[in-house]
Amino acid sequence: EQFVFAENVAFGYRFNRLFAARKQQFFVSKDVNVVLDGEIFNRAAFAEAFDLASDLSDAEMIARAFAAVGMGFLEKLDGKFAFIIHDRLAAKLYAVRDRFGFKPLYFSKIGDQFAFVSEIKQFTFLNHWQARLNLARARDFLAFGRQDHTDETLFDGVQQVQLSQFLCFNLKKQTFHVENYYDLRQQVQAATPQYISKKTAFQQGKTVIRQTIFDSIARHLTDGGAFGTTLSGGLDSTIVTAVAKNLMQHKPFDDCTLSAFSLTLKEKTPLDETHFIELAARHADVSVQKVTPQYAAFREQLSDFVWAQDEPVYTDSAFASFLVYRAASDAGVRRVFGGVGADAALAGYTKYMLLYVRALRQQERPLSMLRELAGFAWHGGWRQVFYLLKKRKMTENAFENWLNPAFADPKTLQPPFAEATTMDDFTMEHFLTDATVALHFDDRNAAAAAVESYFPMYDRAFVERCVAFPDDFKIRNGKQKFILREAFRDLLPSEIYNRHDKMGFYNPGEFWMQADADWFVAQFKQIVEKNGAIFTPNLLVLFEDFARHNRLRVSETVFWRVFFFGKWLERFEVTIL
Repeated sequence: EQFVFAENVAFGYRFNRLFAARKQQFFVSKDVNVVLDGEIFNRAAFAEAFDLASDLSDAEMIARAFAAVGMGFLEKLDGKFAFIIHDRLAAKLYAVRDRFGFKPLYFSKIGDQFAFVSEIKQFTFLNHWQARLNLARARDFLAFGRQDHTDETLFDGVQQVQLSQFLCFNLKKQTFHVENYYDLRQQVQAATPQYISKKTAFQQGKTVIRQTIFDSIARHLTDGGAFGTTLSGGLDSTIVTAVAKNLMQHKPFDDCTLSAFSLTLKEKTPLDETHFIELAARHADVSVQKVTPQYAAFREQLSDFVWAQDEPVYTDSAFASFLVYRAASDAGVRRVFGGVGADAALAGYTKYMLLYVRALRQQERPLSMLRELAGFAWHGGWRQVFYLLKKRKMTENAFENWLNPAFADPKTLQPPFAEATTMDDFTMEHFLTDATVALHFDDRNAAAAAVESYFPMYDRAFVERCVAFPDDFKIRNGKQKFILREAFRDLLPSEIYNRHDKMGFYNPGEFWMQADADWFVAQFKQIVEKNGAIFTPNLLVLFEDFARHNRLRVSETVFWRVFFFGKWLERFEVTIL
């Protein structure tokens, strides 16, 4: 939609109708050029910090703040963004990515060009581009489901600016270096309250995180119009839906409308959350559009889905998200709130409970340990533990049975991360290395549907405050995310307040594999035969056992990783060296 050539630099951007009013994405001057994907959240505070006019575009605000103080302006910037600054006077480029990796940003040397893109597929339109497999990252992905844990991608020669980093490229010397501009650990230490009682700290914490969520959602409602939420019927998405609806009932947001978009299943399975979805929608008084994944649609849209993702995904649940965002877009809703984020910040995963119990035992607090175990059991938590243990036993070192040893030697290939031993370790591991995975396919699905997604529970203020809470604010009497439940108790149906099973959007892919075993077996046969250097013939045996006879000897997630990996190789014409 707009481009500029300056010396040996070319900038361009794809028009985003959501931000057209403020022309946020592009700014050009004789000294500084900026191209932006995303937006500033704290516009008023940012403008005040640098004495800027409040009616400037986001891109111009960034340019003027940079001109004033250099890259130190990032300390004051809050939002979801990936942007490039061209400092024409110093002949340097700065490529910046937000703190938690909402927006992607890739770079690569292609021929005599050094290119930055927001989606890897953009490289395919450049001369001399060749899609080649990064063997090391392919091993991590296939064997362990690991992705986005380094600056490398599954494309050889394509790297990403990681979360909380900026890259500085010297145009004269043709060299670059990378710097971190944000450290969550330091912020958490600063956010930890001192010298007040536990009871007072808990009450203050409830007030702060409640206000944080209200403020986060409110700032996106200022332009009015149609908004949506992805409502799963779980605790977090119900809170987000209830808060958005509550705000819209009062000025100045009463010209906004809200719809919920949810996933329901036609297959008979306990993973169908229709009951909780309808309960949450009635309680918040919002209309809900139910999306039911259909196998025919999966086959029809598979190529588009793989293309949208840029890299292979590890779960078919990503396709469910793809459908939900398309439904929102088709309904004319272009701004959608989601409930992702609280599980990592407030100990929502089952592993947190196990780590907490271990910590209580090490602290020699047997009564507290027994209380938490009893509460966890009462809420049905051990069903999840047994499931995880069964899954771990079934999949531990399972890649030995289906990955070619020449590609992934089980004697040398180890998981590329250390096992977390405390709740704090596990939380930091997530936000420092895995946060982008949680947002990876969601951002691409939203972008493919021309929708902007927002996650209030991934906002900087919410994360910093919640991560700093002591363990017993996060888990109490076997209730995980305890302080969050208490902070929003008045806005929740009691049945959802007391929910402790975690599902998210579930796609019935395993049913599809068995319902059309012939087609899936043919696909796996093709993948194995084309990629004998990676997979062994035993992979096909394992899959046929599952698809035709319902005998599961490895996790079905393995099959989806392999399936999407094969389709990705095909769609992007990736060469295996």
